[in-house]
Parts: sequence; structure tokens; C-alpha cells
Amino acid sequence: MHTWHRWLSVIFGIFMLRIAVTGTGSFAGVFHPLHSGESLGPLGTAISVLSGLALVFFSASGIWLYMQMWRNRAARIVTPRWFWK
Repeated sequence: MHTWHRWLSVIFGIFMLRIAVTGTGSFAGVFHPLHSGESLGPLGTAISVLSGLALVFFSASGIWLYMQMWRNRAARIVTPRWFWK
């Protein structure tokens, strides 16, 4: 996971540097239809909505799993910490 993060951060860093140097106005017309899914028609819009719902689901389920691990650790009477080992 760290390898992926390292390479993606370099790629997005270069992309963000280009936007900072050239300005965002020239890219707004290109990326807005891609981001909203409009460029792929109704299927793209549906994919965009499903991606947003997946983000909400994974956020909520991650919090739920973390709370379960927290409760299980508390039940074992271990010193409380923010992260598990």
C-alpha cells in the first residue's frame, strides 16, 4: 500500500503543480464533465452516484469495524490505545 501511495502522490503532485502554474480555468471545462460522469451519459452519471454511495458505505463500515475492535479490546481489559497491534 505504501508503494502505491508513494507513486500516486508523485503523479498527483505533478498534476497539481501543473494546475498551479497554468491556472485551473483551462482545465475546468475538461474535468468537470469527467468528474460528474456527464461525458459518459446516463451510465457515467450512475457510476458517479454509485461511487459516492460506496464512499459513504466504506466510511461507515470502517467506523463500525473500528468500534467493534475497540469494544473487544476493552472487554479483554487491555490498556486503551488509539490503534491496535
